[in-house]
Amino acid sequence: LIQMQNAPQTMNHREFIKFLKTLQIRSKKEDKLSSLKGIPTESWKAMIAKFETAQMSEAYFSGLTKKQFGTTLRKTLATGYIVKLHKVLREELQELAQKRFFTEKTRVEKCDGKEIFQLLWTVLKDTDKMDIENDLDLNKLKQLFTSSNMTGEKFCALDEEDIICNFI
Repeated sequence: LIQMQNAPQTMNHREFIKFLKTLQIRSKKEDKLSSLKGIPTESWKAMIAKFETAQMSEAYFSGLTKKQFGTTLRKTLATGYIVKLHKVLREELQELAQKRFFTEKTRVEKCDGKEIFQLLWTVLKDTDKMDIENDLDLNKLKQLFTSSNMTGEKFCALDEEDIICNFI
């Protein structure tokens, strides 16, 4: 827990580029991202190539000011789209950051069921690189944690086989 608090997970370069490509597809389908709908495919490709060259990651993007971001894409996108893209990226990354596990607690034993579920979800996804959205039924897993009144103490008392057989 302390390690997770000291170094929160962010997307590395490859994950960030994959996130951008997903955003391109989602912009054509989701109303929430409709402000990016008018960006031509060629501009998306050029922008992603620019980010590839700059080895842009989530941490790198987060460190950029709006002006620096605009300068990076000045010759790639129209100014209006640069502003819209910056806004959407900030909002989407902020939403993802809120979904990431975080607690002030320093010991697993002191976590409640919801925190244990989020911790397990984070470890499987980020540390073990498991495709949990497709490999697990997250609603069922969450329900198991709440129906069994799972606490940090109970979770620590389980051995690995119990966790895998009964929860994963």
